[in-house]
Amino acid sequence: MKNIYQLLCIALLSSCTAHEAHHHHDEEGHNHELENHQHKDGDHDHDEEAEEHHHAANVVEFHDEMAELIDFRLDTCKAGQMLQTIKTVAQVKPALQDEHIIVAKASGIISLSSFAIVGNRISAGQTIATTVSNAIEGSLNMQQKQADAELERAESELKRKEQLASEHIVSQSELAEAQAAYQKAKAIADDFKHVSNSGRSDVKATETEYIRHLYVQNGQMVNAGDPIASVSHNMSLFLEANIQPRYYKQLQNIAGANINVDSEWHDIKEYKGRFVSCGRSTSADSPLLPVTFEMQGSADIVAGTFVDMYIKTATTKNSLSIPSTSLIEEMGDFYVFVKVGDEHYEKREVHIGQTDGQFTEITKGLSEGDIVVSRGAVIVKLSMTSGSLDAHSGHVH
Repeated sequence: MKNIYQLLCIALLSSCTAHEAHHHHDEEGHNHELENHQHKDGDHDHDEEAEEHHHAANVVEFHDEMAELIDFRLDTCKAGQMLQTIKTVAQVKPALQDEHIIVAKASGIISLSSFAIVGNRISAGQTIATTVSNAIEGSLNMQQKQADAELERAESELKRKEQLASEHIVSQSELAEAQAAYQKAKAIADDFKHVSNSGRSDVKATETEYIRHLYVQNGQMVNAGDPIASVSHNMSLFLEANIQPRYYKQLQNIAGANINVDSEWHDIKEYKGRFVSCGRSTSADSPLLPVTFEMQGSADIVAGTFVDMYIKTATTKNSLSIPSTSLIEEMGDFYVFVKVGDEHYEKREVHIGQTDGQFTEITKGLSEGDIVVSRGAVIVKLSMTSGSLDAHSGHVH
């Protein structure tokens, strides 16, 4: 729909240009003698006229009616403090407390459900996979007896170690190992209570979650306790960037970050983000400094992907800045459209400084208070080009 609006704008502008050119041509004959007379008397104004003509060549008329049809916006060039930035790329990772592993409750052949697809959202109680006991590993009844026997042995060993520990014959670490073995055996034995008499054991989600990784394939043999999938609520994400040590001093004053999501720059605060930590040293294996931010999960940001990022540090300086969407690049040079009158915009070259993605510093070409086109600048540029495609548009020969 936006493309249709843009084409309508260009077509309308071209039509206006043709009409004006035709009207001018009709008056050309009537005013020919007067123009010749004025030309003789006005040679001393030639330089001034040339300058005005050059100025007009950089000015385009863009009607308000056209602006209403597109994503059009004006912003004012402002002076103020702008944070220093470090441009980098960050990897999106699930927060450690937000990810956990779902394991098989019984040994058998694994059969994944149709919902078991990486990235899928699964609801509480939904089956991810099913294990079916087989003759190779023994019947379900035999597995359950083995689990009960292992639990009994682990419980007996734990009691023995507790008695010896009270007499200071075994260390606390040995007692801890016995306690861990008992807890594992108990968990496996308890899992068999959820296995049906047919030998089928369903692996289900306990909460609404997202599947991040599958560790098994259909038809694979698994044992009780083997990992089936890792899942995440996606409620909390980490953004981890690796920065060169030369920025170490700036990294001691991190004030925030901007990230690029769907080709739009956003302050991480929009996702309830915050700075978490910064590495203090490097090594031969890791010569860069890790910088980590935490943010709320979003459907637009997927764990495992990478995002462009500007890390903002608290060191500031006074400068003029405009929204980065105002800039148009041509052959390495940058331009903006400045409002110079009602429905008139001048194409002006500017020199840029640093940027944080959302805003860009202007070092030359603009003054505080100048009003620039911050959205729709490309369409304004196209309308300027369309007005000069045919110098004879509308002439009748």
